[in-house]
Amino acid sequence: AVNCAALPENLLESELFGYEEGSFTGAKKGGKPGLFELAHGGTIFLDEIGEMPLPLQARLLRVLEEHEVLRIGGTRILPVNIRVVAATNRDLWEMVIQQRFREDLYYRLNVLRLRLSPLRLRKEDIPLLIGKFLSELRGDLKQDEILAISRHPMFSAHDWPGNVRELKNMVERFAVLYAKGTGFSELLTSLFQDQTVERSACSERSELNRILKEVRGNKTEAAKRLGIGRTTLWRKLRNDQSG
Repeated sequence: AVNCAALPENLLESELFGYEEGSFTGAKKGGKPGLFELAHGGTIFLDEIGEMPLPLQARLLRVLEEHEVLRIGGTRILPVNIRVVAATNRDLWEMVIQQRFREDLYYRLNVLRLRLSPLRLRKEDIPLLIGKFLSELRGDLKQDEILAISRHPMFSAHDWPGNVRELKNMVERFAVLYAKGTGFSELLTSLFQDQTVERSACSERSELNRILKEVRGNKTEAAKRLGIGRTTLWRKLRNDQSG
């Protein structure tokens, strides 16, 4: 498995396709096989496929259509027989329209499509996910303690716009701060309040950037559209830069 959003283009390319010795500075002696080679005869999972740069999309399409790979710096074609499973939280067809995702690759990947419902519509999964995350992060917690935490009503009351990633992030924060055997409701209240503040600030920042883009950086016009004074706008921009 590889997360296409977690690596810069050059590293993602070398991870997927591998490289030959001397193909670039720092290349290992003897080269390195890529994940497509290593997955020969099996399945590879490409997470966040929508973040894959266009040049790599073209190379991926060749793998899918020709069943072959070429290492970076290589001249020998290597046959591969793999099943590719891809996931994304983006609207790939909208990206095709915007010419940010290849249309031919879209259709090549879209053979069997599974749409996962947002977490807010799968509230019954939340305690199970929390239990899994806590067991991995805090092996010192007993099962009854994990069960009590995972069933706290604050978790099910939240709408989780960031889905499982947001939930995992919250559990990770909790796992770091929670002292075993102590009350946890107060800590959860504090964490959810902090998250609400962060989300509000992020939403305001996104709206501000959108308006500035629409008016091509004209701060007087932006302040007018936002219904605030220029001084307030300058302060918000300064706070964003310092933050």
